[in-house]
Amino acid sequence: MLNRKTWVFALATLLVFCGAAFASIGSQLVGTYSGVFTGPENYGSFLVTVNPDGSINGTGRSQVYLNDLVIEGTARPDGTTEFYTVGGADIPIMFKGRIDFMNRLLGKWSSQDNNAWGSFNAMIQ
Repeated sequence: MLNRKTWVFALATLLVFCGAAFASIGSQLVGTYSGVFTGPENYGSFLVTVNPDGSINGTGRSQVYLNDLVIEGTARPDGTTEFYTVGGADIPIMFKGRIDFMNRLLGKWSSQDNNAWGSFNAMIQ
């Protein structure tokens, strides 16, 4: 029977290696995506980068409110994404979508107060 120190070491080793596996996404998802968001109340363009660690950062522009947007978020190894405005919008905009097998970033967006919504799409550059 294994003693307690051996179990703790085994568990710690497992967490270190699994944590590294979950901290990165597949290289096929990594890149810069250029796209548009459209909806009845707001529309515009955005440019986001999906980094190897799964973080997303970028910029956008609302053509209705004529303001520049700062964007941050995350991508998961299965291609699901969530990103949102952290600057430039009076009410944050949330984007939820997926990167498909053709490296298209597709999904839905909505304002945090749900008074505006629509869809978005982007292609990898």
